[in-house]
Amino acid sequence: MTPEALVKLALWAPTCLLVVWILGKESKQSPLTELGLGAGAFRGLIFGLIATLPMVIALIWLPRKPLDPDLVVGSAMIGPFAEELLFRGFLFRQLIRRAAWSVTAALIVSSLFFGLAHVRNIDLGALTLFSGDWLPLVVSYGLPYAAGGAVFAWVAYRWKSLWPAIALHGFINLWWDLTQGEHARLIFQLDLLSAAQALSVALAVGLTIRWTRRDAGPADPKV
Repeated sequence: MTPEALVKLALWAPTCLLVVWILGKESKQSPLTELGLGAGAFRGLIFGLIATLPMVIALIWLPRKPLDPDLVVGSAMIGPFAEELLFRGFLFRQLIRRAAWSVTAALIVSSLFFGLAHVRNIDLGALTLFSGDWLPLVVSYGLPYAAGGAVFAWVAYRWKSLWPAIALHGFINLWWDLTQGEHARLIFQLDLLSAAQALSVALAVGLTIRWTRRDAGPADPKV
């Protein structure tokens, strides 16, 4: 189990729960419901699995790494749960509920923070705002993850639950880890699994639109 995932869970989960509890003392909703974790875990799991079937099919033609239980738990379970809790369950939802931001503005800001949080392998201390070399690195590493964060936020908003986003995030990580290993997910690559991931995202969007159509109607500012 990766230490990074455990640190995320240990720091972010209690903090999000505590802040939401403090802010919503007069609310009838529990902190878990406020964060989008009240119900829908099994439905979200089924959604995430079906949506990522293109990646499952791609695995047939790709060499696979030996299954590492610690990596699976850390990268496909604990990591996605902690990240969705912080960036979508807390930041995205609270910007809408407490700060009265529009859904679009909250989605953009939360996704940008998600992308910046995934900027890795950059010696930020050696870069300056005036050096000219920081922007391409930040964009190439952070922008793809920001785009993924926007998809997860939209999914959470449409489903009015965090569980579908958690499951989608977790299964995408899992299928990547079975072939490439952790931290090898560089977007903007032209390979079979990247194409399958793009198809999975498109399928997730289509399924979300279809399966949440009954609940569509006027935008719910409370998500």
